[in-house]
Amino acid sequence: MRVTISEAAESELEETGNLIARDSPVRANSFVLELLERAEQLTHHPRRYPVIPGLKHLGLRRCPYDAYVILYILYVVGEAQIEIAHIVHGARDYLRLLFPEAQAARADRLRRHWSTTAISRSATMPSEISAL
Repeated sequence: MRVTISEAAESELEETGNLIARDSPVRANSFVLELLERAEQLTHHPRRYPVIPGLKHLGLRRCPYDAYVILYILYVVGEAQIEIAHIVHGARDYLRLLFPEAQAARADRLRRHWSTTAISRSATMPSEISAL
């Protein structure tokens, strides 16, 4: 099984290294190597991390490492391959930033669900509770 790294992930990895290098150039280098090693380890158990809900159409999975998240796709057609799509800091709202259309669709589904649930609850609510 091969691991490939997208241009976006390479760029994000470089940004991460540069950010850490401001405080510690030695640690920046070792941390970037650790992230790459973690990505390579995905070949041992590529299905260990589930597909991210709401992004199943992309087959995107997330693997945590320290404060970072490695977002990857497992391709099983022909020779199995893992593509590292993104490497981002976990504190960022990375799903909204990277996939705004999917997050907007999910938010719309949740709004519809909760507005429908609220309407049905008020319709069946006893009069003494609805008066509050």
